Amino acid sequence: MLGKGLLGVVNWNPQASGTEIPPEAAAELEEVWRTHVRRPLPPPPANLGPVLDPEIAAMEGEQRRRFVVHRRREWRLRHAKIHDALIRGRGRLVCEVPNCGFDFAEVYGEPGHGYAHVHHKKPLGDRASASETKLADLAVVCANCHAMIHAGGECRDLESLIS
Repeated sequence: MLGKGLLGVVNWNPQASGTEIPPEAAAELEEVWRTHVRRPLPPPPANLGPVLDPEIAAMEGEQRRRFVVHRRREWRLRHAKIHDALIRGRGRLVCEVPNCGFDFAEVYGEPGHGYAHVHHKKPLGDRASASETKLADLAVVCANCHAMIHAGGECRDLESLIS
């Protein structure tokens, strides 16, 4: 995959730091990644039978170095959103996805008080450069809803997530 098209001219094994991916190749890499994360799970092999062998094992935990582009998130804005939601919810912090309403403190007690995921309604990945984010651009969501909002590389609308 990385050896084809514009991605084929990028040195993926540099011997120095500070390597940049040309913008044209970066755009192609983004599309390859989107295609990869939208891929459905393969069906299980037919020879597995009705019950999986509990002794199935794999080696995990190997350390790897990866080059990633990370979009900066402002932690103060996240904290302000949670604080705002606690005030509006009279001390309760609940998932803002309609028909969910998961209450973190109700389910988890003290560890759940003040904890939630904060979702960007306007995806950071769609921005060409840094731009302003307001509290209204954020939503307090539970981990399950957040995972489903972004499942398959999508960014689903909160209002249509749960039917």
